[in-house]
Amino acid sequence: MMRTIPKVALLIGALAVAGQASAHGGWDAGSAVVGAVVGATVAGSVMAAQQPRPVYIQ
Repeated sequence: MMRTIPKVALLIGALAVAGQASAHGGWDAGSAVVGAVVGATVAGSVMAAQQPRPVYIQ
């Protein structure tokens, strides 16, 4: 449980940043692209961090 709290907080923060970037864009597509890139980057890093680590046996 304690290991998932930072991941959830990071995901919520990324969604907030992406929402702000798309909300302040007006009719320009540049801010929507920035919001999508930030959201995809953070979501991808959270998903990649959840993979189990390899176990090495000597």
